[in-house]
Amino acid sequence: MTAGAWMRDDVNPRTGQHRPAQAKLMGGFVPAGDGSHQGFAQLEGQALEALQQEDGPLALGAARLCLTEARRLLDAVRDEREEMRREQARQADLRFALDSERAHSARLESEVIHLRERLVGLMDQAARRTKPREMAADTVADLELDLRPDPRAAETAAAFMECLREFKLWSGNPGFRQIAARAGNRYTGAALQAALARGKLPKKLEIVDTIVAGCGASDDDRRMWATAWRRLAMRPEPGEPSEGQPGPS
Repeated sequence: MTAGAWMRDDVNPRTGQHRPAQAKLMGGFVPAGDGSHQGFAQLEGQALEALQQEDGPLALGAARLCLTEARRLLDAVRDEREEMRREQARQADLRFALDSERAHSARLESEVIHLRERLVGLMDQAARRTKPREMAADTVADLELDLRPDPRAAETAAAFMECLREFKLWSGNPGFRQIAARAGNRYTGAALQAALARGKLPKKLEIVDTIVAGCGASDDDRRMWATAWRRLAMRPEPGEPSEGQPGPS
């Protein structure tokens, strides 16, 4: 009986033993496993068993199947490695693109911050240039509208005191006791009346502020009167020192 007949009959003619239970394909073995390394190990075991039984044709067939399965596994490993290499290349490309996008975003953010700082600076410059003119125009318009006396125009102590008397009259000409009470009674009405009757600059800013506040002046008005008083107090008229300043010895 030939080896091919033995493989079809599933019985070894020499030993009378059945071959291992495997599927048949064209008079030879096919892998019994799932095509993995376990199936290759089974084929290898069959070849070794055939050699032990001194069945040359069977061992040769099993060896060929082992070789075929080994090649298939090798190709599968190569395919897996190639796919891994491609995946690594794709991931590297994605990382490069992500890094580039982050760098681009950082540059854009830096440029936006720089432009914002420049814009804020330009807005501040524009505000500083336009606000004084607007405030001056508003102040002139207010003064022309309600005829409020402006102490900033006074160049002498006498002109300042005359403007202060006009402010009292402009505010409704309240009595000096009423002015003192409105200002918290820091000075008596008689003291305020005496200071306003003089032609010299009061030696204390508080006296001017008490009169102005007692006449109902706003905070802006009080600052305006204080600025005018300081300007005159810091440069007294020649030969006419303000009160509180020593005269010529």
